[in-house]
Amino acid sequence: MTSSIEGITLLDDLRWRRWNGVVADVWHVQCAAGARGEYISRDARLFVVLDRERGTTQVQLAAPAARRCT
Repeated sequence: MTSSIEGITLLDDLRWRRWNGVVADVWHVQCAAGARGEYISRDARLFVVLDRERGTTQVQLAAPAARRCT
């Protein structure tokens, strides 16, 4: 996996769970205005925001040779 992040501060240690061939990484972070991240992997990824204080959250998903989905 290749990844890059900007404006994201880790607040706690990584927590993870595994079941039925799926692994969930749970991060507790604080995001500055305009924070962003990019993850490129041969394995499928799903990014979910569980809580936010204000503003909007935008997630773009793309598959190889496919158009982006927002």
